[in-house]
Amino acid sequence: EQDPSARAVFPFERMIEPSVHPSLVGEVGTRTLVGQYAFGATPRHPFLAAILRYVRRASLEPRWALVPPPAAGDEDDDKTVLYTTGPALVSRAFFEGGFAGKVRLLYASAAGPDAPSGWGSFGPGNWHHHHGTWKGGALDGARLIERAERHTAAGRHEQAANLFLRALLHGASGWSSELVLDVDQRRQRCYHQLGRLAEAHLAIALEYVKQGEAVSAEMYLERAAGQARQDGQPDVQAEVHFARWRLIGAAQRERADEELRRATEMQPASSRYQIEFALSQLTKEAVHAAQVLPQLARGLELELREGGGQAAPAGAVAAPRTRASLLFLWNVAAVLQSTILTTPGLREQMSAMLQPLNSVASTPCDLEPEGAELTASEVGQEAPGVARASRPTSVLISDRLRVNKYGVAVPV
Repeated sequence: EQDPSARAVFPFERMIEPSVHPSLVGEVGTRTLVGQYAFGATPRHPFLAAILRYVRRASLEPRWALVPPPAAGDEDDDKTVLYTTGPALVSRAFFEGGFAGKVRLLYASAAGPDAPSGWGSFGPGNWHHHHGTWKGGALDGARLIERAERHTAAGRHEQAANLFLRALLHGASGWSSELVLDVDQRRQRCYHQLGRLAEAHLAIALEYVKQGEAVSAEMYLERAAGQARQDGQPDVQAEVHFARWRLIGAAQRERADEELRRATEMQPASSRYQIEFALSQLTKEAVHAAQVLPQLARGLELELREGGGQAAPAGAVAAPRTRASLLFLWNVAAVLQSTILTTPGLREQMSAMLQPLNSVASTPCDLEPEGAELTASEVGQEAPGVARASRPTSVLISDRLRVNKYGVAVPV
């Protein structure tokens, strides 16, 4: 009751890639996807009202919804649902409405937001499996292969390889072993065309890392490392060390730390490795934990230097990866909040998430009574001295909306 943000909890869903969600990364300045597959809030929490207002605005002004146009060859990959009622819209309302200090995000992994093991989880025992049944045939194996072939024919081998992998992951149920082998060989040929065969092994290894299957992951990581050494690709070798650090985790702390150190040494200008090194200090003794924010500030410098910063709506330069890590710390290490707001660089990044960027979240839409706010202070509030049990089943608040017995505004 003392912490307003505890009155609304939403799941951190995953980190997103700029190539997949250019609108969120480029326009909103975030790589954090806030989930809406499960959530909890007190009645009439302002974030719930904000989401509904964003849904209404998106329905009235489709261009405002910022639905990214499908990439060439992916014309049937429509993200409209995600940006008009789904997690992309919820994330946009969260950040543009300045709700970072008013809504608690739940993280399933202590390793930070970039750890796939914590993606799609609401608390310790509730998982969103991302089966995507609502998409109809979008994740059908044959359809994914068809899209991959279009990319291959146009020389877009990286996109084709990713789609062949998705077909193997999502659509291979019921396939014969011969078909599975054929699709994987076509995936590998894409990497051969790119001259990056080591990454074909690495991509499979990372899927096993996500699933915690150590034996299979290590087999493919070793293949990737050998191919990368043969082809002279230190960036891929660094990624192998980084993946091993993820795989080993807290089970063998010293060995894991050595893998991360080697990755950082091979790619010292990588903001990603620097930021992960910073967050890794949080799980150690106090003397190391004190270095979390200074090391994270160093990661911010690298992210801005390598071009990872995006022009934010407010005019400041957003560093999406650093912001994702700051939001993680804000929710899981509240003791660091005051220090975050006094650390140069980090202060500006965090403050941008605490302040609203526009008035959409706070302005009643055309379905609400004029001048009214659907919040606990103004809608469905009992008069002083009136017992809650005496509340009527439904309260009419306009000719188009009423508040039901649960305190939720619904159409008449």
